[in-house]
Amino acid sequence: MPNRIWTSEDIISDTLKTGPDVQLATETKGYAGRLVRWRQFMSSYSLPPLPTPVFVVHLGGKRSVHYREGNQWSERSSIPGTVSIVPAGVETEWLINGELDVATLSIGNESRTLEALPQNLSQFVFSFSDPLSVALTRQIMAELYQPKDAYRDDYLRSMLDTLQSHILRDRASVSMQTFPGQSGDMSRMQGIINDLHADPARVVRTEELAELASMSPAQFCRTFKVITGETPKRYALKIKIERAKELLSHSNLSVGEISVNLGFSNQSHLTRVFRDVVGVPPLEYRLACARTNQKNA
Repeated sequence: MPNRIWTSEDIISDTLKTGPDVQLATETKGYAGRLVRWRQFMSSYSLPPLPTPVFVVHLGGKRSVHYREGNQWSERSSIPGTVSIVPAGVETEWLINGELDVATLSIGNESRTLEALPQNLSQFVFSFSDPLSVALTRQIMAELYQPKDAYRDDYLRSMLDTLQSHILRDRASVSMQTFPGQSGDMSRMQGIINDLHADPARVVRTEELAELASMSPAQFCRTFKVITGETPKRYALKIKIERAKELLSHSNLSVGEISVNLGFSNQSHLTRVFRDVVGVPPLEYRLACARTNQKNA
């Protein structure tokens, strides 16, 4: 009897010690793929090398997920609404300390298709913004939990085919041109969101961001909220707080130093906003993280 060939989903399931929550298979132009939702409470775990590249969408659960970067955990974190790429053949290690809730889409199932995959799936990329992928994944997941009807399967496969086709397009080779009559395209909006994640200390001025997107401020705010679920300033504030949480749990910087690094007017301002968003003040959050780390050590 021939040895069974393990898929990326088999390896992930074995590592997490849980089966898929829901899943859906597709095939786009010869590239087989499977979209799977994983939900499990975890501390940290090592994921063995996978036979296919996997596109990961952070759906919910723990709001701050880190990966092993050399001999320490990454300063940056993945938060719900961001995506990562894990290429084939690369071992990764992840820190959760809470509920893992992600969707994975594996792409390619044999050597000849893997060789033809675009360059953007051959490198590890952590926690970047891709609003279209996130929106499609969330919609597919929502539909998978609904009762079947006459059009459900066709609708699901159409969305999954679109998601996989979008991922298979190498972003580095896609032109950023705008089509006639368009007042600010999605690529510009995605670039703005990426910039906000890259520079949490940035002062957010809606008028300046709207100008970058070639939109009026009102149109920009409406479009931004449709994509992210938040106003630009609220979204940027949440990014600041996520970065503050990372620094509180993974650095020795004081609360005052963190407030300066993240562009808050003073330590009191950071403390007030942090308590409003997280529910506890920064120092209490740091102590809780220290107790958790000692417990898991």
